[in-house]
Amino acid sequence: MTVQVENSAIWLIKKLQKIEIRQQGYKVLIDSLGIANTLQFLQQLGLGYGNYTEDRQQWLDQLTMDNFLNYVIGKQTNVK
Repeated sequence: MTVQVENSAIWLIKKLQKIEIRQQGYKVLIDSLGIANTLQFLQQLGLGYGNYTEDRQQWLDQLTMDNFLNYVIGKQTNVK
């Protein structure tokens, strides 16, 4: 019972910290940009979509060392 209460307390503290950080971030944006520009910025920012970890794993599964090295060599050639 004690462990469950402690875990719940830790979770609540972390949750409150995230909420406080978000609120402070909004305040900084509003103070710096004003309300209208903050809203416009947040709309441009968006929330994203998909699952980055799953998507990344899919394209990494297809990547070979030869493909990677050819890509790096191609980038180095284009820089010169």
